[in-house]
Amino acid sequence: MDQWKDKVAVVTGASSGIGRAVAFALLEQGMRVAVCARRLEKIENIDRKSTRLNSSQQIISYAVF
Repeated sequence: MDQWKDKVAVVTGASSGIGRAVAFALLEQGMRVAVCARRLEKIENIDRKSTRLNSSQQIISYAVF
């Protein structure tokens, strides 16, 4: 998946379930990921976990109300 390294992906519904799993899978492949969901506290947890994975990975969090 080197072709996707440093590209940007937008994942909706990323606070749990399939959306969360997809967000982390993309991060592990070196993509920059923008996540959005309705639950702010869950999105903040994704941001904290992503920084523990690898400092070179980037995640942008948004809560939609």
